[in-house]
This record gives sequence, C-alpha cells and structure tokens, in this order.
Amino acid sequence: MWGVFRVDPWLAAAVFASSVIVSCSGEERPAPRVYEDPGAKVRSVARVWQELSVDEGFFERDPNGVAGYRIDTRVRLELDERAPRETIAREELFKMRDGREFHCKTNGVVPVRVRYGREREEIRMDLYNDATRLTRVCREPGFPVLYKEVPAAAVTFAFRAERLVAIRPGELRAVLLPAD
Repeated sequence: MWGVFRVDPWLAAAVFASSVIVSCSGEERPAPRVYEDPGAKVRSVARVWQELSVDEGFFERDPNGVAGYRIDTRVRLELDERAPRETIAREELFKMRDGREFHCKTNGVVPVRVRYGREREEIRMDLYNDATRLTRVCREPGFPVLYKEVPAAAVTFAFRAERLVAIRPGELRAVLLPAD
C-alpha cells in the first residue's frame, strides 16, 4: 500500500510562483552560439585551393652566376582529410651574368599537415610542411642548381570572404582561392 505524502500548501505555492517568475522574468537570454566545425566550413567552400604568383628580380652576388630571374608559381593545396598535400609547379627563367638563359621547370608534391581552429570567432588554418627538395629540369643543359629547396614552414591562414589569407608569418603575402 502506498503511503500518503503531504506537501505544505505554502511551500508548493512558493515553488510554483518562483518557477513562473524565473521563466517569465522578461529577460531574454541569448541562444548559445553554435559553431560549425572550422575544417568542415573551409572544405565546404573548396577541397582544392590555389595561388598563382609571379616573382621577378635581380641578384648582385649570386654564387651560381644568376643575375636575374622570373618565376611563375602555381601552388595547389588539396585538403583531403587523410592526406592533405601541396603541389608546386614553377616555370623559371634564369638570366646569367655571362648572358646565357635557362628555361626551367620545377614540380613536386609536398606533404602537409593541417590544423583548423578559431581565433576571436575567425576560422584559422595552420599549414605545416617539412623541408624537401623539388627536382628542377632545364631545357638548356648546364644550369648549376638541379633542385629547389623548400624549407620547413608553418603558415597560418585566416578564412575571409571565402578565401584563405596568409596572416602569419607577417611578411608572407599569399592568398589561396577556391580551385574546384
């Protein structure tokens, strides 16, 4: 047999009134902010990103005898979740101090590591690569440097207006655009 449980009517009224006051106090609490996974957001815009750049300049004291250069570079970043990679394709023109010219191509794949996060509500992507060498092939024989050294690097990109803009290191001026 069940026992009789008695509740003080004043206590029941106070509990009920306090719950009504709290729920109807007129104060609207902001809904908790729900963030999409930063990596999923970047990959929803594109899984492949690229940058095209042109670099021209002169050397005063290059040990290999290069006086001037023009390099067209295409960097392609594939954000595969299991094995992200960066593909580099360079068209190079080297003008030597003795007047010779070398037309070269340097291509290769660089394995990268990617970490996504947020900083002050902005999506960030950290891109890391180890040092590697890319093979250089020249149309004319005799160019003294047969590879391109790619140094180890850590670059932070901010996801802005559906672009990945390099923000660290500060001297880097790279912008990756969707390629797929």
